[in-house]
Amino acid sequence: MHVQPISTFRLFQEGHLLRNSIAIFVLTTLFYFIGAELRLVHELSLFWPLNGVMAGVFARYVWLNRLHYYAISYVAMLVYDAITTEWGLVSLAINFSNMMFIVTVALLVARDKRLGKNKYEPVSALRLFNYCLLAALLCAIVGAIGSVSIDTLDFWPLLADWFSEQFSTGVLIVPCM
Repeated sequence: MHVQPISTFRLFQEGHLLRNSIAIFVLTTLFYFIGAELRLVHELSLFWPLNGVMAGVFARYVWLNRLHYYAISYVAMLVYDAITTEWGLVSLAINFSNMMFIVTVALLVARDKRLGKNKYEPVSALRLFNYCLLAALLCAIVGAIGSVSIDTLDFWPLLADWFSEQFSTGVLIVPCM
């Protein structure tokens, strides 16, 4: 009797461009939808899971750190905004700020992997904290500049909102990925 090996399902597989592209597009759209729905309840609007999840995906699967995969994620955000909002060109800046968070965290974590820094050391948690801090600051600056024209708030309150949203969500989600 010949036994067939059971293969496990993997959402991302190295060398499968189409499959990975579709998975990134769907994952980005799903978590963008979740974040957009949370925005409807003002108290929950400070939770934006998309950036933390996608940063974790790109950090975990280092072979996804390619410009075309990042572009697919960005295009998914733009398509979602084009369908559900009337932000127009402002959407380019807002979603670029999201990509700044994702790319910054993913590349810093990938750099740690390349340098052989042990992810099980307690100092790794501090590194992730710092990476989320830096990424949230970059994201907040671009996001606040981009969203001034569609919001009633001025730059500084928007910067504070963007930063607190990105940092708190990043610190909660990225270590889990």
